[in-house]
Parts: sequence; C-alpha cells; structure tokens
Amino acid sequence: MTVDLIVGPRKSFFTWAAMYSFVAPLATAAVSFAIFYGVHFLGGGPLGDGSTNFISLSGLIVVATSLILGVVSLFGIERHGARVILWKALLGILLSCVVGFGIFVLALAAAMGHGC
Repeated sequence: MTVDLIVGPRKSFFTWAAMYSFVAPLATAAVSFAIFYGVHFLGGGPLGDGSTNFISLSGLIVVATSLILGVVSLFGIERHGARVILWKALLGILLSCVVGFGIFVLALAAAMGHGC
C-alpha cells in the first residue's frame, strides 16, 4: 500500500516573513493581555517590577522582529507577487506599530507605579 502525498509549491521566505509579521503581534497582544490582566482577574497581586520588565521587553522584541520581517517581506513582492505578500505584510507592519505602542504604554505605566 502506498500513500501519495499532495505537496503544493513551497512557500518562500518572504511569504513566511509576511505571515509571521501578521500573526506575531496578534499573539503577543493576546499573551501580554492575558499575563498583565489575568493575574489581576484571578485575584493575584500585582506583578513585580522584574516580571513586568521581562514581559514588556519580550513583547517588544517579538513586535520589533515582526516589524522588521514585515518590511523585509515587501522586497519579495516583485518575485512572488503582491497577492501573496502585500496584505499580510502591511497589516503586520500596522499591527506591530499598534501593539508595540500599547506594550510601551503599559510598561511606562507600570514603571510609574500606576499598575495597569
């Protein structure tokens, strides 16, 4: 008995970069929201300064890589087509900026002692 696998065309680095640029900010926002506010809703105390800094820095690193890969993926449009890359990359770049700003504001508020 043989199994025939249907294999489609391989996705290029630029296509993967555009998809990462789109998905990473959404996942980062969800995880950051769950950590920052989940502790409060579950009755835990406020996060310590060290953990808040770590969460904020980790989120900003993921969002920065998402922004960089979104811009890099735009260079693949000529070779792989705008239909595959453009909308994911542009939404990813926009989401990276919005989520990055949100994490920055949360980190700033936590550093000032307001404990968002």
